[in-house]
Amino acid sequence: MVLRSAAAVLQYLVSELSLSERAKQSSWDLFMTIVEGELSYRLLFQRHLFTVIACTIYSVARLFDEDRSFSQIIGCLQRDYPSYGDAWFRSI
Repeated sequence: MVLRSAAAVLQYLVSELSLSERAKQSSWDLFMTIVEGELSYRLLFQRHLFTVIACTIYSVARLFDEDRSFSQIIGCLQRDYPSYGDAWFRSI
């Protein structure tokens, strides 16, 4: 259930940010490595799923020289999930 939600959010962000297919696949691979990794409990402890996804997409976009800022990524999340509020998104 959580992975399905993560996949939907990741898919939405990748399409909204117009990232390449290569970046999309790499984002998912990196996210799964983080979630399934040996030290996942340390990386995920007290972090929201959106934080991990946003950081993953930002990292991959930088790696593939796709010009996306962290603010753009958070802006996309804010538009799709306004119920979290501005203060919550600023805490990311």
